[in-house]
Order: sequence, then C-alpha cells, then structure tokens
Amino acid sequence: MNSPQARHAHRRGAVRPRLGAPGAVAQNQSLVTIAGLLSAGQSQPLNWHIPDGVENGLTQAEITKSVTHRAFYTGWPKAVSAMNVTKRIFDADKEEAR
Repeated sequence: MNSPQARHAHRRGAVRPRLGAPGAVAQNQSLVTIAGLLSAGQSQPLNWHIPDGVENGLTQAEITKSVTHRAFYTGWPKAVSAMNVTKRIFDADKEEAR
C-alpha cells in the first residue's frame, strides 16, 4: 500500500485539499496527523502519511523522535508498530535512492 499510486490516490482524496497548507504549517499538520494515528494505534495509514510528511519537509529524525516520544504516553506496542512502519518506509526510500 506504500506505492506511489496509493499515495497519489490518497492525495486526490479528501485529506489533501484540507491539509494543503504551505511550509511549516504543512509540516505541523503532518506531524499532528502522524501522532494522532500512532496514538489511535492506526499503523496502516502511516504508510502514506509518513511519506506525505517527508514531502512536506519533515525529516526522518523528526518523525522518529515523535514516535519515540509518544511511546511514553500511548504505550510501547503502538509505538513499536509505528516504528516498524517508519523503518520500513525509510529503508525502502534508501533502497530506491541506490
């Protein structure tokens, strides 16, 4: 589900027009979305919201720190699931860059 086609379809949906803010606002919106999904235990949608966050200017370090920070509040099982998704996405990006 982390294919470019899935991300494109997601962007055409209802979320992108509402979150279409520029710059730091888009980064903050992406970070809040990622945090909310993690807190709710919804790791599957992270497969497209994390790449969207990167496109909005978030770094791997910012996303990873956010996931780690929330582990103390939402519980380690949710954070570990989110970290697995995060790692898979960034590992795939590194492979594509080679």
